[in-house]
Amino acid sequence: MISRLRIDNQFIYYDLWRNIPVSCLQDGSVVEYLKQDLAVNHLSLDSIANYVWIVDLQWEGHNANDIEPFWQLLIGYGVTRFGAVFTSYVDVNQLPYPAICLPNRLIYNGNWYKHLQLQQVDWQNMPMTHKLVCPMRRPSLSRAHLAKRLFGILDPSEIVISLGTNDGYVSKEIKEIILPHPWPLVVDYPIADNVQQHRLQHEKFYTAPVKLIVESGNELDPNVWQSQFITEKSYKALCWRQLPVWYAVPGIVDRIREQGFDVFDDVIDHSYDFEINPWKRMVMVIAEIKRLTSMNTVQIRKDVWPRLESNAALVNGIHNTAHSQHQAEIIRLEDEFI
Repeated sequence: MISRLRIDNQFIYYDLWRNIPVSCLQDGSVVEYLKQDLAVNHLSLDSIANYVWIVDLQWEGHNANDIEPFWQLLIGYGVTRFGAVFTSYVDVNQLPYPAICLPNRLIYNGNWYKHLQLQQVDWQNMPMTHKLVCPMRRPSLSRAHLAKRLFGILDPSEIVISLGTNDGYVSKEIKEIILPHPWPLVVDYPIADNVQQHRLQHEKFYTAPVKLIVESGNELDPNVWQSQFITEKSYKALCWRQLPVWYAVPGIVDRIREQGFDVFDDVIDHSYDFEINPWKRMVMVIAEIKRLTSMNTVQIRKDVWPRLESNAALVNGIHNTAHSQHQAEIIRLEDEFI
């Protein structure tokens, strides 16, 4: 059984993100998951008010609105001490309960960076055999439309692209969007599972100067996060020494800047980051990819190489220091209840 609940003296940490559908948070059926998790730990709903509850969102992009129904559920059972650890960007100063935000936490997702170091890639001399890299893997309506539009501006031979390479049902409607191109879009065999996707056995994703980063959050697909939420996808591009363009929720590029990264504003027009309409934003992203890939990006890569290296060095620095910073923040959160 999946362990979502852990007890540390007076604290209960609850992994609300782990295998609980968002719809269950909204319709109240999350209480059934909660009962199961309490029973495993020999607790019941009648005893939960004796603890400080801290909801830990870890690898997912819940925001305060997403967890509000769960907080109200706990209040209904007498819980008066409640806190949260967010990975998405949340203004915790505006919340009625103590909370912290750890927006660079997903740099550790899948331990991809440690494996990348083992590859010992010669980044500067990597052959640039393609114009664009776009790993998407998880299928969705928006991602299929994005792939279709990419094929409208670039020949398939110019793109390293993946889509639909994870397990699970995919509707005929989504598959037909990219016709006449095959489904799934596979970069390398055997198809990587959820673990191996972070442990590449090839260098194909490194062979283009430009990467289109399709982040986990968007407003078009059901049951996905609409919060500003930076995953390992962004850190990979910045570490892979690539010119980054994002398809994500508005404001994500500005968040990347806040973390100290160079987004190459003198080369790339990131005005799409301000567009509220997600379909218009997709059109703007495609237009920028078309403009950018029509340029000599191999030469641009050479020209900005020290800046690409600086981004990679910053990824390394965050990876080496963020965990201890996160632990200190969590201890600070706990201290608010003591």
